[in-house]
Amino acid sequence: MIGIAAGNNEKEIENFKREYKIPYPIFADPKFDSHTAVGGPRTPFTIWVRRDAQGKSIVVSTHLGLIDSVENALYETRAVLQYDLALLKPKKEAIYRGDALMPPLKEEELMAKAREGMETSGGKVIQIEKISMKDGDWVYVGKVDFGKYQGNLFSKLASRRAVCDICHDTFFIYTFDPEGKVIEIMPVQLTKIGNLKWTEEDIKKLRSRTVGRSILKPFTFDPSVNSVSGATITAVLIFDSLDKAKEIYEKLKKEGHIKN
Repeated sequence: MIGIAAGNNEKEIENFKREYKIPYPIFADPKFDSHTAVGGPRTPFTIWVRRDAQGKSIVVSTHLGLIDSVENALYETRAVLQYDLALLKPKKEAIYRGDALMPPLKEEELMAKAREGMETSGGKVIQIEKISMKDGDWVYVGKVDFGKYQGNLFSKLASRRAVCDICHDTFFIYTFDPEGKVIEIMPVQLTKIGNLKWTEEDIKKLRSRTVGRSILKPFTFDPSVNSVSGATITAVLIFDSLDKAKEIYEKLKKEGHIKN
């Protein structure tokens, strides 16, 4: 039996194991690599795995959400051990498949937020459009008048499934310039414990830690500096999205939308 701590580092795991006297190993997954690999489920998410006659690891059963008793966990484990693996049809796909993430705002509202984010640069958006890239991903591109010159800014909606099984999904729009500098962070849906909305002070703190930085460099999350009270995992998801934003930048550049 092992645990995977989605969004947590080694120090956080040590504190958790000490506080709750956890006897089994727990591995850190600070950048959600393992979590994403199984399909990005809410947690807790339990996977039962057995090895077949060839030594391959086969997923036999899964459970999304809390298992409410030791007895139920043992019951499922006994059932998994008795299952005839020859009856399982091999499949190569994500272990968990969730519903598509749907932002809580309409398209025109999202575009308005993207425009607002672009204009925090001090310029005036004179044209904005939603462009699709070859892989199906999309970005807002705005032509902005800065007075002495005109240039493009880019806004991307980041959508992340909630890690906690009692939390809401995370949505925000980040805006960046052709050099990869973050211009603005616009909240769409950011919540914390009790599913309360982030306060203006929370958002101000987030902006102070992100605006002005480059998405071309690592966005490492430091819980001692970047946490938001009652919303640590949401903050981790935001930083992880910005850490992966370099991929968006590179696609825009490759397809000719960014020229520098």
